[in-house]
Amino acid sequence: MSPRSARNCNHPMVQAACSLGISRDATAFIRCGATGSRQEAHALLLGSSKPRLLESVSWFNVGFRPGSRRRRNGVEPCQSDATETMNVRVFPISSYGQRNGRRASNLSGFRLRRTTRATTALRNFDSQNDRSGTLTHNANECTLAAIEKEDEMPKTIMLIHGAWLNGHCWKGFQTFYEAKGYTVLAPSWPLDDRPPVELRNSPHPDLRNVGLVRIIEHYEREIRALPQQPILIGHSFGGTVTQFLLDRGFGAAGVVIDPAPTSGVLVGRQTIVSTFPVFFSLGSWRRVMTMSRKFFGTRFAQTVPLAEQDEAYDRYIVPTPGKIYWDGLWNTAGKIRWDNPSRAPLLLIGGGKDLIAEASMTKAMYEKQTQAPSRTDIKIFADRSHWTCLAPGWEEVADYALNWAAQNAWEGASRVRQSASAA
Repeated sequence: MSPRSARNCNHPMVQAACSLGISRDATAFIRCGATGSRQEAHALLLGSSKPRLLESVSWFNVGFRPGSRRRRNGVEPCQSDATETMNVRVFPISSYGQRNGRRASNLSGFRLRRTTRATTALRNFDSQNDRSGTLTHNANECTLAAIEKEDEMPKTIMLIHGAWLNGHCWKGFQTFYEAKGYTVLAPSWPLDDRPPVELRNSPHPDLRNVGLVRIIEHYEREIRALPQQPILIGHSFGGTVTQFLLDRGFGAAGVVIDPAPTSGVLVGRQTIVSTFPVFFSLGSWRRVMTMSRKFFGTRFAQTVPLAEQDEAYDRYIVPTPGKIYWDGLWNTAGKIRWDNPSRAPLLLIGGGKDLIAEASMTKAMYEKQTQAPSRTDIKIFADRSHWTCLAPGWEEVADYALNWAAQNAWEGASRVRQSASAA
């Protein structure tokens, strides 16, 4: 089909594509396959010989009914009378640093600029073995478009912090992921959603009653309010919460960074020593606990230069309820079902210099989680401590976590799964 004939084509699907609002010079000819099990699409994007792309994400839902059933321009008409809805996504593959080898659904979306010269940018698109594919203008330059079903990959990330910190600690990760086109949420624990300095000066009196069960239920409510299952990324005690959420059917994928102990996992010696300030403090199960600066500098963030430790402490550290330690000891939230067939893919990340959640414990947790049929991987950063999400070089950890999650997140996660909603 030539550019001129495409522009003047009266086929109802071409006209529906023109209504996308991209421009009259940039149209998409969309064909839905005859069966529900196999979706085929062919698209003709009319643009400049070197397409120019905007930096913003743009999705267009296209609804159409097939018109004439006569074979037109070598393409069979759609055999279904039902209105079909599909998504058109336009993006440059070069912006992600990959060429042709990565799923289109994992890349950031871009909108075509209005064009004045129309040239053919048609390439074949066939999703017999994959629900998404690419239409290339030049295989060595960039990818112009992908057409996907409405049930797209997750674009929401929920970050779950651990003890002694609150949602403020995720600012770097949040900005980093938002720049990649994700919606990022970092809710604090109940009664922990104030600036760290305020929390240290006047913690909420009821904070002492916040325990593991209440924290898990808090994040469950946050997830249920979302239109799709998010990627869950948790650090330390937040990694434990993440595993409970995954076990309960929440999340399209999970990443736990330096996860705190969970039931059934052998606790390392350094981890035991790090719990002494709480367990050996009288009445800690009903008190709001405060981390000492000495503990912060020698165990929690021992890789932070001495001259920077006070600033880091003042900027991020908050009080935490001692109850959560005792809840973990007595398994008040129950046990994780290691062989859960409905658990989403999971990545465990450990630090070789972590004195709070030892890498050996992360490896033991990985062995337990591999009992589930879904994908489970582990990554140990040998030179990183428990302060890994805030220490220099945190971008490497953040990037590794997101790349893994984007590649392995469960498809069909556009809404909270029924098992989780009914829980």
